[in-house]
Amino acid sequence: MQFDNFVEKKIFHLIEVLINEGFRHKNLIGVNLFSSIKTKFFYGMSYNLISIITDNNENIINITIHFNSIINRNFYNQFIVDYGLPNSIIVLDNFKFLNDLKKVNEKKIFNSSKVILDTKEGNFDDNPLFIIWKNANVNIKTLTKFEKDLTELTFKKTDCK
Repeated sequence: MQFDNFVEKKIFHLIEVLINEGFRHKNLIGVNLFSSIKTKFFYGMSYNLISIITDNNENIINITIHFNSIINRNFYNQFIVDYGLPNSIIVLDNFKFLNDLKKVNEKKIFNSSKVILDTKEGNFDDNPLFIIWKNANVNIKTLTKFEKDLTELTFKKTDCK
């Protein structure tokens, strides 16, 4: 399925397709979630959850596929055949973890933390945090969550931030 073809279309078109493929639909505060008991595959990667955000007119703004693992070289090689080389591959260069204890009153203390990430351009073999494709109508971005062994692949309307 070419998810990018559904961006900017009315959501009912994609709802029908996904339900016919065995997905269940829930609408939670502006996000349409589609889950499947059966594992699905996209470019060889397994997933069972898709989230879709729409505008007030029910036009799709973005579609995110939630993979059950980190994308691999096989996925990347197949994906670039259809979408070309990415415009940017962002890798983690360094990070700082800052803790801050704050005292509200004599009895209450809370801990806040902040992570500062330094990134740089890299390549696929550098374990990218983000991979970005910028196309005329649709931008595509992967976000890799290494600590959770997950990847999100988002197709987004080009003029959205």
